[in-house]
This record gives sequence, structure tokens and C-alpha cells, in this order.
Amino acid sequence: MDSAAQLLFGIESVRSAIKRVAIEWDAADMARLESTRILLESSLVPLRRALQNTEPISSLPDAKVLPAARQAARQAAIDLKKEAAGVERLVDAAAAFLRSLPGGPSDYSPAYTGAGEIRPETSPLPTESYAG
Repeated sequence: MDSAAQLLFGIESVRSAIKRVAIEWDAADMARLESTRILLESSLVPLRRALQNTEPISSLPDAKVLPAARQAARQAAIDLKKEAAGVERLVDAAAAFLRSLPGGPSDYSPAYTGAGEIRPETSPLPTESYAG
């Protein structure tokens, strides 16, 4: 497999994982969060391997004219970036929602001393659960 084909395979591996994460991700399920993290990390292995074996575009004799396979890999990388941004928005929206819940992280803003310790007069909210 040449370097461009290897690069395309690596990119497609990550794109496939991102699509699965978008379907399987659940902010309220820690086991699922962990499994999607592992899925994403493992999908990066072929891409990292391909990147190690690929010459930078700038090192090609005429960097302005890319071979078709390199051009396809470039477009696939652009598509990957868009899909990753979609999952990032999903995660950000869930985090914003969780911050807005009563007892969420935004309800507690401790004061810190110059040494980085929490001031004694500020304390976290009670640990009781807010079931809706």
C-alpha cells in the first residue's frame, strides 16, 4: 500500500469512528463515554502510522500539483475535520446543558488563596441529588 493509500485508509478509519461516536455517545453514561474515547484513540493508530510514512506535501518537487491520491487524501482530511467539529459541538452542547443544571459546576465558584487553595469561607454545594 503506497503512502497516499495508507493515509486515506487512516483517515477513513477515524471518520468511521467519529460516525460511530456520534451515534453511541451519551453524556450521562460514563461507561459509554469511556468506550467512545477508546474507540477514537484506537482509530488514530492507522492514521498516525500513515502520517509517519508520508512525505510532507512541501517536500514534493512541485507542491502545487498534487497527485490524484494525495488530492483525495487532502479532501478526506478536510471532510474528517468537518465531521470531528460536529461531534465537538455535540459534546460542547451536552457540557453546557450539564453546567446549567441545579447543583452543576457553574453553581459553585470557590474563592482561592494566592497559594491556590480554596478559601475556608467558601464551600461546595451540598451533595444531595436533584432528581427531576
